[in-house]
Amino acid sequence: VRQNNLRSGHTVSCGCYMKEQTSKAHKKHGLTKTSTYVCWRNMKSRCSNPRDNSFVNYGAKGITVCKRWLDNFEHFLEDMGEKPGKNYSIERINPLGNYEPRNCKWATPAEQNRNYNRNVWIEHNGKRQCVADWAAEVQICPNLLHYRLKAGWAVGDALYLPVSLRNKPSTRTT
Repeated sequence: VRQNNLRSGHTVSCGCYMKEQTSKAHKKHGLTKTSTYVCWRNMKSRCSNPRDNSFVNYGAKGITVCKRWLDNFEHFLEDMGEKPGKNYSIERINPLGNYEPRNCKWATPAEQNRNYNRNVWIEHNGKRQCVADWAAEVQICPNLLHYRLKAGWAVGDALYLPVSLRNKPSTRTT
């Protein structure tokens, strides 16, 4: 920039002012590098981009993103809030439903794993949980509980009968 143009007021800056103003004009929310924004972008991609690796499990199965969220990150942020932590991701409460405010929440990986259709669900005394949750509650190995149920055990027996001591090392001396 010529010095006399700066002094006369004909030129306001060296060019950085214009760059700054252009940046402000194009900036919507300034959150494109946040994990919440990345989650929103990935959600849209897996539902609408056939080249996305996850499209086969989402968009190809008819799962969509609601109109309110599709082209407006601010609406998504308003409805969902910031992602609570790095281990959280968006979960559809009804796994057959779409991405929309009433069907989504932030969930941990453990919560997400409860939504798989391959989970085995057990109802006992009016309480319904998956095998992993029952096993944690009664403090037995999930694989043992699953094995007992597959072998035809009654639910109460599978849950509460003690683990066999058959495989305990022998204390007998010869």
